[in-house]
Amino acid sequence: MQRVTSYGVEYTSYTEQYLDSTRLFKDAMIGILAAVAKQERVRMSERTRGGLSGRGWEAVWVVVRRCLKMMP
Repeated sequence: MQRVTSYGVEYTSYTEQYLDSTRLFKDAMIGILAAVAKQERVRMSERTRGGLSGRGWEAVWVVVRRCLKMMP
């Protein structure tokens, strides 16, 4: 984002009113959203590891086998 803004580019989201680089709190909102995204990545990784620790591996192997069957 810093590279984009260094070129003078401003952005406004039509669907999310708080994503607006033309307003006063633009840096604060981007920082908050970045922190939330990072936390979600950590939680997703934990959920994935938790699923793979038990019967989750069976589901992974089913998907791998299906993919291998589709390959020429």
